[in-house]
Amino acid sequence: MKSDLKVKLHSEQNGMCLVCKEQMNEDLFLSRSTKLHIHHLVPRSVADATKLNKKSYESRKNKVLLHDKCHMVLYKSKLFRDPYLLRTSVPDKPITS
Repeated sequence: MKSDLKVKLHSEQNGMCLVCKEQMNEDLFLSRSTKLHIHHLVPRSVADATKLNKKSYESRKNKVLLHDKCHMVLYKSKLFRDPYLLRTSVPDKPITS
């Protein structure tokens, strides 16, 4: 169940959104809210181009939990070209554009 995954990711990240560095309210992931998004570190287009197998693509190691607004900022940002950056090097400052 997707909400179970959100709970696990929330715990692994110590409740912190890796983009804005703010705590994610537990009420948001306990409900069926869409305020928290699961982000794939390796996007589907890269996974397809590199023939990454489905098991690896769908693994928890390829996913992080973000606020919905932060997820949108991440996609619009030029700061995250490396798909593993969120997992390996959390930014010191929040991303704003």
